[in-house]
Amino acid sequence: MVKIVTLIDINRAIVDNITLALSDTGFKDVEFSSMSIEEDIIRPSFYLDFDNNKTNRFNYSLKERNLNIRLFYFAKTRDNSKFELLKIQDILENLFLKEIKITEDFYFPSVEVEFDVDKKNGYLTMNLELYSLEEIDFIQAITDNAEPMETLEIDTKIN
Repeated sequence: MVKIVTLIDINRAIVDNITLALSDTGFKDVEFSSMSIEEDIIRPSFYLDFDNNKTNRFNYSLKERNLNIRLFYFAKTRDNSKFELLKIQDILENLFLKEIKITEDFYFPSVEVEFDVDKKNGYLTMNLELYSLEEIDFIQAITDNAEPMETLEIDTKIN
C-alpha cells in the first residue's frame, strides 16, 4: 500500500526543517504562528501558508502536484530590521536549495525560491515552489474508474 503524503505532512516537514536550521543560530527561539497574519502579529515569528496549489492525476499510478508555499518572517521590530531579515534570508536560501525530507521515503525537490523584503514593515516573504510526481495506489485508481459488473456469463464448452 502506498503511503499518501498529505499537506499536513508537508507543512510539518517544512516547519521541522526550518526549526532544525535555526537551532544553532540566534533565531532558535522564533516560533511559528498559526493565527491569521491579518490579526495581531507576534514578533519575531514565522507564518506558513499554502497558496495556489494544483494537483492532477498524471496517469493511473502517479499524481502530479504543484505547490506554492509562502513563508513570512516577521522581524523583532518593524524598524531597523534590515540585517535581521538578510540573516534569515541567508539561512532559508541555503536550507531550500536542498531537497526537503517529508517522510522516510519521500523528498520534495524545491523548484524555485523567491524572496521579497519589506523593510518598511519589517518582514520577509519567501515563495517556495515545489513539484512532485507521487505514486498512487494503482489498483485503487483502476477500481475508482471501473463500472461494477452486474452479470457474468461464462461459456464452459471444451472442444
